[in-house]
Amino acid sequence: MAARALRRALSTARPAAAPRAAAPRAARPRANFLSTTPAKAAPAPQVADVTVHITFVDHEGSRAVVPGRVGMTVSEVAELHGIDIGPTAVAGVVERVNSDVWTEDLFGEGASLGYDHVKVPPAWAAKLPPRGAWELELLRNYWDDDDITSVSRLGSQLPLTKELDGIQIYIPDGIPTEGNL
Repeated sequence: MAARALRRALSTARPAAAPRAAAPRAARPRANFLSTTPAKAAPAPQVADVTVHITFVDHEGSRAVVPGRVGMTVSEVAELHGIDIGPTAVAGVVERVNSDVWTEDLFGEGASLGYDHVKVPPAWAAKLPPRGAWELELLRNYWDDDDITSVSRLGSQLPLTKELDGIQIYIPDGIPTEGNL
């Protein structure tokens, strides 16, 4: 009896609310953040897309064709494959070009040894970043003037790009050390 009285009191206490008109299901915007459908992304690079082949030629004419990866330097590839082009000590680039009018000097960066001297044929040299003043200074500090040519570079300052696939690198006769004077 108490339950019946309670129901009557509730039904007379407030008027019935009119039902809301629901938007058709197709018209509602639907956010699907947790979709299991993969987004259309660029395909992952293949090994061949990031591999660069380098032919190292030493002062005696011996050749070694080895693979490197885009982004590595010539010195890193030589070290990876046990090809001696001289020791390197490098922390990055010496200067960064930010625009046509602004070049940022990065003090304390760049090569600090000039032992990794290599020569690049002129056809390939045009595809490399230009030789900077610091690189030339290091070459002059460690090598005789008659050993340095317009195509002399430091291997640690030559980053590989896909354009350089097939490049030839000539390794000049090394600097005399105590063991081979």
